[in-house]
Amino acid sequence: MGKLREMACQLNQVQLVETLEKILSLMDPPKVGRTFGEMLEAEVKDPAERLRMMVAFDTANQIKKSGKRLDQLINVICWRNALGEPKELEISFKA
Repeated sequence: MGKLREMACQLNQVQLVETLEKILSLMDPPKVGRTFGEMLEAEVKDPAERLRMMVAFDTANQIKKSGKRLDQLINVICWRNALGEPKELEISFKA
């Protein structure tokens, strides 16, 4: 029997929007010369909150690339890999 998949983070549509709003507030004013990851490391001390923000940012990018809209999202799950690191995103959309 294989190892059960372990969730690193899960966000529903409302939580995703709230997290994206937090990201926008952190980026105002713009932090010139910093990557998104560097900005999170410097500004967000809680590792769980940093993970939620990274998942929200990646999810927003994937939704944009897919041609879908944010209001079609049901939820997103970030799964852990075999090493326990957050990796794969699973995004569920309304039909």
